[in-house]
Amino acid sequence: MNALWTKSFVENALHDLDAQRAWTIRCLKQGQTRFNIEVEFIWEMIGMRGLLGPLFAVCLGSLSAFAASPEAQELIDRAAAECRSFDNGEFDAGEAVAEIELRSQFGIVIAELVDESKYACSSAASLYCGTGGCMLNLIVGGTVRSWQATGWRLIEWGPDRILLIGRDGSWCGGAGAEVCYEALVWSNGTILTVGPSPESR
Repeated sequence: MNALWTKSFVENALHDLDAQRAWTIRCLKQGQTRFNIEVEFIWEMIGMRGLLGPLFAVCLGSLSAFAASPEAQELIDRAAAECRSFDNGEFDAGEAVAEIELRSQFGIVIAELVDESKYACSSAASLYCGTGGCMLNLIVGGTVRSWQATGWRLIEWGPDRILLIGRDGSWCGGAGAEVCYEALVWSNGTILTVGPSPESR
């Protein structure tokens, strides 16, 4: 979220009840740490604690709804332990956990992603990623499926929302440095893809 846009929106919200409602809804949809930082910055900058206090409290309270699942927390705890075991490093999960929606004409699911490219360890810069990318973990219904990925993006294709992941070229029959992509779609209660079967944990 752009901080300047956010500041403008908040200032307008102070004078417009409908905008306040819209702001609250937007708050409820946020789960990233930087969101807290930006709103705190705006709150201090425009100096209107009395007016923004209740609204800000709603935003902060909503963040607890995005707490990581037990499966996501287990992945994070495991990564933190690996970091500590390497010269007692300090671990930071960053913004590794994201909630996403996948859909097709055959169903909709709210899933959780744990993107290990967001991890950081003070004692080992490349602890979680290799030349083929970093592990991307998709959690649905308590099942964790994992891919080695160079990145990911949600793609809208008509009524469908698919997860597109970048992969090492060797997964597509080419050289490792070549470009390769794999698409995942939710259909009839499962993840479908034409790529190799993902590792399940």
